[in-house]
Amino acid sequence: MQTPRLGDFLIITVYSLIVLSGMFSFQGDWEFNFTFKAFEGLQSRQGAYAGLSSQSPSDGKVRVVISDELDDNPDPLPEQINAINFIIENPALIQNALLEALDKEYPILKECYGDEEEFFPEIHSLEDYKHVFGVGNLFVLYPHKDGYAYIGIECGCIWDEEHGLGFMLHKDRVITVGAADTAFSSLDAYKDNGTYEQKQKEWNGMHMGSPLLPKPKIYTPHQKYGKLKPSQMEANRMYENNLIERGYNQEFIDLVESGKVDINVNNGLNMSYLERATQFNNEVIARYIISRKPVTLKNAIHNATGHANRDLIAFLIENGADINEQNHWKITPLSITQQNINRMRNESSPRLKQYEDLLDWLKSKGAK
Repeated sequence: MQTPRLGDFLIITVYSLIVLSGMFSFQGDWEFNFTFKAFEGLQSRQGAYAGLSSQSPSDGKVRVVISDELDDNPDPLPEQINAINFIIENPALIQNALLEALDKEYPILKECYGDEEEFFPEIHSLEDYKHVFGVGNLFVLYPHKDGYAYIGIECGCIWDEEHGLGFMLHKDRVITVGAADTAFSSLDAYKDNGTYEQKQKEWNGMHMGSPLLPKPKIYTPHQKYGKLKPSQMEANRMYENNLIERGYNQEFIDLVESGKVDINVNNGLNMSYLERATQFNNEVIARYIISRKPVTLKNAIHNATGHANRDLIAFLIENGADINEQNHWKITPLSITQQNINRMRNESSPRLKQYEDLLDWLKSKGAK
C-alpha cells in the first residue's frame, strides 16, 4: 500500500473544510435552489407561488433570488453574501425567529380570517407551527445594515393559499410579518436602515422633472462568469423602449433607419413603440413613427389626451386616429379628459384650465 504524502493530507483537509463549512460561494447565478437547514421540518412549499409540493416535511430546499443593481459589477454585495452565510451558520436562530414571529401574529391572523380549526389548528408549542407553513422563496435584498443584507422569506400557508405569508428579516431579527409580497418589497428594509427618505427622493426624482436619465446601453456578459445579471438582461430587453422613455430620440431613430429596429415590432413590451412614445409624451418619436405609417395607432390618442397634448392629438387625427376610439376599458379620449378635470378640481391643480380647454376642443372636433 502506498504511503500517503503530506500534500495528500493538505488537499483532503482543505476539501473537507470546504464541504463541512457549507459556506455559500457565488458562481454567477442570481437565482438558484439551495438547501438551508433553517427551513427543514416546515411544510414543503416548492410549488408555484409557494404552493404545497409534498405532504412530507421540507428538506430545507428553497429557491434563492439575489437582488442586483444595474451596473457592470458581476458580483453581489459582500453584505448579501454575509446574509446568506448567516442563515447557513445559524439555522436554529433563524427557524426559531420565524416561529416566534408567527406565534405573535397568529391571533391577529385568526381574527382577520375567521377562527376555523381547518385553517388555524390549535397550537400547543412553537413546533406545531411547522405544520401550517413552509418556505418557498428566499430573497436576498439590496438594502443592508451593519454588514448584512435584509432577507425576505416568501412562504405558503394553510389559511391563505393565494396571498401566502411573508417575513422580512435582518440577520435573525424579524422586522415585518405580512402577506407573501412582504418578502420582496424593500420598503420596510429601507425604513429600518434609515435610508427610506433618501430613497424616496431618488424614486420621485426619476419621475418629476429630474435631469436626463443616463443613456441606456446594451450589456454583454462579464468575462468573470460569462453571464448577464438579471438587471442587465432586463435592460437589454427594454433598450429601445428606454431610449424612447428617456428622450434619446436620435439613437432610436438611427436604429430604425439602419434597419435594426422595426417600428411595428416591440420585443420589449406588449405595446407598440408609438404607444410607448405617447405614454411618455415623447412627441418627437411619436411624430417620427407616425410619419413612417405604422400598422396601428392603438391607444396613442388616449395617451396624448392624458398629457393634454393637443398638438399631438390633432396630428394623430390627421393621420387616421379615431377621436372616439375606445381603449381596453371602453374609455374614450373625451372621458379621459373629463376624468382628469374632475380629479383636478378636487386637487385644485394649476393644469385644470388646460384640460377644460382640451374638453371644449375635443367636442368641437366631434368627440363623444
